[in-house]
Amino acid sequence: MMVQQLIIVAGDRAHLYEHLKRGFAGNGTVRVLVDRRVITRRASSGSYEVERRQTDRRLPSKVDALLRAIGWAIVSLDVPKQHRQ
Repeated sequence: MMVQQLIIVAGDRAHLYEHLKRGFAGNGTVRVLVDRRVITRRASSGSYEVERRQTDRRLPSKVDALLRAIGWAIVSLDVPKQHRQ
């Protein structure tokens, strides 16, 4: 089976991650992941270019808001019909 949904768990919720991982074990359509992104800032060394990206390209801001608010989010993946079983 092909993964159709991702459950992303905030990095500081290890217990929740383990619980969901066990709960969805054997379910080939769901994958549970830990959000391991780290926000780092460059040290200010004088002038620098303004950041052109308005948002993080990896995850929509709605997912980021859910991770901060409740510690997890579900992302549905677009799976082409010919690949579905």
